[in-house]
Parts: sequence; C-alpha cells; structure tokens
Amino acid sequence: MKTEIQRPSYEEYVAFVETKFRFLEKDYGFRKVWDPQDKFRVVYSSHDLNVRTWGWGWGASGHLSVNLGNEELPFHRVVTPLTEKLLGTTGKPQLDDLQELALRLEKEGADFLRGEFTRMLPYRPFPYAEELWQKRDYSTLVERLRKCETPLSPEWQNRLEYASKNA
Repeated sequence: MKTEIQRPSYEEYVAFVETKFRFLEKDYGFRKVWDPQDKFRVVYSSHDLNVRTWGWGWGASGHLSVNLGNEELPFHRVVTPLTEKLLGTTGKPQLDDLQELALRLEKEGADFLRGEFTRMLPYRPFPYAEELWQKRDYSTLVERLRKCETPLSPEWQNRLEYASKNA
C-alpha cells in the first residue's frame, strides 16, 4: 500500500523557498526569477552563476543545481551528502529536501557563490569535462585531462584511464 505524503500548498512552498533561499539575494546579490511555465521552479542569478531550485513529484522531493552558464557544477559532490540529515523534519518531504539543500548551500557553498571554484576542481577538472565524458569524446577528454595541473578525484582518474584505453 502506498504511503500518502504530506504536500505543501503552493503558497506554503513559495513562502518556504523565499525564506530559506533569501540569503542568496541578501548576502550575495543574486536576482530571483520564478519560472512562468513551472510555478515550482525558481532561478537565482548572479552574472553567469545560477542556483536553480524546484519541487518535483507533487510534493515528493525538492532539488537544487548550481550552474555556471549552462554547465551544471558538481555541487552535490562537495557538500555534506543529503543522506546525512542536518535538520529536523517539517513533515513534508519536498520542504525537508529544500531546507537541507539551502543549509548546505548557505553554510558550505560560500566560496563558489562568490565565484571561487577551486574546491570543485577534482570533480570538474576543466569546463564541460562531464559533457565530453557523456559524449564519449575520449581523445579530447584525454588530451584535456593530461593538461590538468589539479589532482583528479579517484572518479576522474578512473575516467582518464578508461578514456585512454578507448581513445
């Protein structure tokens, strides 16, 4: 039997998001724009950096991505894993997810909210590295990874080894 989840009302959702993510506007000067086609999506922008939040699954979950231009950055790789709950529950899964994400972004993401991405380098060795991996452009990927001066994460070391064999 399917468990009924507690869903926030739209008004509750908007108020919650605007409260939890207000620090982006107040502390970092981001501009907020609600998506006119999907009322559960909002983008906070500052120059080329965007923080996108959205609710999904009729109240089942909340999500966040950090993008530089149209490239998604490995935000989830450099902050405390979401499996480790840092806050108490609201009783509504979507709001729980969003408050956990907002806390991580505010407390652990100040560097990249200011435009400093050094901590992400092991997981993003160069711009659009993930895109080259997804396209299986192994020869370009090997060439670019071999030029990296930053130590690669174990995942990227494995990818370099695999791409070298398959270039």
